[in-house]
Parts: sequence; C-alpha cells; structure tokens
Amino acid sequence: VCKLDSGGNLIWRFQGHSAGILDISPDLAGNIYVTGYDSLVTCVDTSGSLIWDYVTSSVGHSVSATIDGSVYVGQQDGNILKLDAAGSLVWTRGVGSERIASVISSPAVGAFVSFW
Repeated sequence: VCKLDSGGNLIWRFQGHSAGILDISPDLAGNIYVTGYDSLVTCVDTSGSLIWDYVTSSVGHSVSATIDGSVYVGQQDGNILKLDAAGSLVWTRGVGSERIASVISSPAVGAFVSFW
C-alpha cells in the first residue's frame, strides 16, 4: 500500500501483506484498512505504520470502515466479519454460499453486501 500526495509524490509505503491486496478503505481519522488473498485484515495509521492485524478464515474480498471505528470485511467464503476499532472480532455472519464482491457500511444502517 502506498500513500501519494496530490502531486503523485510518494509519502509512504507499507509492505505487510504476503499476497495480493483486493481492497482498501480509509476511516475519517486517515487510517487505512487493507484485506486480500492472505486472509489478513490490516490497519495502518496516517504515517504508514502498522496499528493491528487480524487473521481471518478466508480471503478478504472487500473492507469498509465506518465513522464509529467499526470495520466490515466481506470474505470469499460468504461470511461478513465485523471488527471493532482495536481489531477484535465483534461478530461473523454467513450471508450465503456465494462469494462476497463488495461490502459498504454505515453506523446508522449497518452493512450492505453484494455477491458474485
């Protein structure tokens, strides 16, 4: 994961995943949440330093952070994970046998999920 300024200049680079990244999502504080083929969810701060990692049971296809610090992760196995701001699992829900394509979230209404 790289952060670029508006002129395209490299600000920082974080190399914490062992396989390809499939999705990233920022929160309002500027932290970045990353998920991908290595079944890992990572939170990186505004300077590119690791805050936490959470190991999942499946490939993460989509990640979405909310204003209240919650993080939703859509997985290849059809599960949605909700993590808190500290990277701890809040719950796991199976939403079908299909793969999750995308998850978006809002603290007011929860999560919306699309499949493929």
